[in-house]
Amino acid sequence: MVRIRHYTPDDRAALRSLVLDLHEEVRRYDPDLVLGEDFLVGYFEQLLAKQAGSAGGIYLAVTPEGTVVGYVVLYGRLHPPGADERPDPYAWVAELYVRSSLRDQGLGEALLARAEAHARDLGVYKIELAVVAENAAARRFYERQGYRDRSLVMTKRLDQDD
Repeated sequence: MVRIRHYTPDDRAALRSLVLDLHEEVRRYDPDLVLGEDFLVGYFEQLLAKQAGSAGGIYLAVTPEGTVVGYVVLYGRLHPPGADERPDPYAWVAELYVRSSLRDQGLGEALLARAEAHARDLGVYKIELAVVAENAAARRFYERQGYRDRSLVMTKRLDQDD
């Protein structure tokens, strides 16, 4: 049975590999994303630092053999970016990923539930996340977990013919 546990520095290589896998999967939906290894150069350290600096957490899905097969990164206490938003801290699910061969077994739900519990323990009033619009499966997953659209970012390419 796969269990959910806290990330430790010993998990660094496994987490880095999964972060790269997620990025490459998302790149299929968003051609503006840079290649994975180029992306990871600065991003991975930023991800670790931001979750630590916000009282967030990283949780891993680990098989009985010790293989890390999924993860969630939570930024714990963030302050709203705009003056027009409620000033109270909120949490942000920065990343959630489960290897494709183990999806539909409840691991994503378990990881997300652990992140939500962490956010509740921090006393934040809401939790948010972002999903690439073209990733219909991810959108459906989050909707099943009770997440709803809040805003939509629209894009128009100016460097290509219409």
